[in-house]
Amino acid sequence: MYSHSLKPSDHWITQPKTWVEFSRVLRTDEKIWEPFVCKSHHISKETWEKNGFECIETESDFFTTEMPATTTCLISNPPFSRKFDVLDKCFHLNLKFALLLPSWVFASSTFRKLIKKYGINDLSLIIPSKRVHYINPESMEIGKKTNFDSIFISRCMIEPGIYYL
Repeated sequence: MYSHSLKPSDHWITQPKTWVEFSRVLRTDEKIWEPFVCKSHHISKETWEKNGFECIETESDFFTTEMPATTTCLISNPPFSRKFDVLDKCFHLNLKFALLLPSWVFASSTFRKLIKKYGINDLSLIIPSKRVHYINPESMEIGKKTNFDSIFISRCMIEPGIYYL
């Protein structure tokens, strides 16, 4: 189980409808790695598989785990307190990925430093049609007061650019 984060807020779960909406921009042959599973909920895996995608979950520490050889990309909602560490690893390993993150991440100085460090020039921003509200992992209820917008920051999944879902 991914319990290696320091903050309880890192465990909020993405709603199935967010994954379904994002799946519209994916190639149908993608095999998804979901490395940030918390509380053994399996919502992401079940949603991906219900929509025709193979999904492999790993419950070990992302920072010491290799991407499974049978997968083609990483798609996840990483723990927000480790978002820049996750991006750094994805860039360092040249992974094909899409991460659901607060929209301000893209404009942050830390993100700009990572882009410069790795010479990244092939990103896509995928903007959900509505504000993403996350599922509370304790109550399994959808929070309705998310105070930030989320976007998918993606690399090598689709042509570089900005996409509105």
